[in-house]
Amino acid sequence: MLVRFILGFSLTVALLAAELPPLPKNALIVSVTPKQITSNGSNWRTSWGSFKKDYANKRVLIVNLKQLGHFDPEVSVSHYFIGRDAATRKFTVYSSGEKKATVGMNGDEVIFVSKDMPTTSERENQPPRSGSTTSANGQTLDIATDGKAMPTKKSGVTPHGWCIIVKQGTKIVGESASTPELIKWTKEYLANQPQ
Repeated sequence: MLVRFILGFSLTVALLAAELPPLPKNALIVSVTPKQITSNGSNWRTSWGSFKKDYANKRVLIVNLKQLGHFDPEVSVSHYFIGRDAATRKFTVYSSGEKKATVGMNGDEVIFVSKDMPTTSERENQPPRSGSTTSANGQTLDIATDGKAMPTKKSGVTPHGWCIIVKQGTKIVGESASTPELIKWTKEYLANQPQ
């Protein structure tokens, strides 16, 4: 008798879960806590202004999901870490991925960590020079030349922001980003990616 009760109860719960309506967009609360971990690499400077700085940036997103009501709790959460190419200053996605989540009554938490993103900024100036030379009449002349400042070179990707898109099947049910423009940019970026 107890076995039949447990089996019947399990079957009823499974059927109820299968009959839950899909999650409407206004029934999901998406909150994101971003964190940044930056570690310095080499960092040197000369008296004539040459320098090199290396940074390795890593970002962490803690995504909290809560639903308002009783809806299908299964969602997929996609993250996009967006940076600017140091040379061109154009946006680029430097780390992305997706995780499945079950948004129950108490919510769910998903954590994303970006890959390390090295950035280098350097300038190699020509130092001032001094010396002496002998003129045609045998006189010693002191010569000094000023140093020459060269342009700063940047390489790598500088972190700019992030975007989170929550889907149920192919339907977007939640989204969040560090700035509103990045939601639009990410959707355009995804629309231009090969399927």
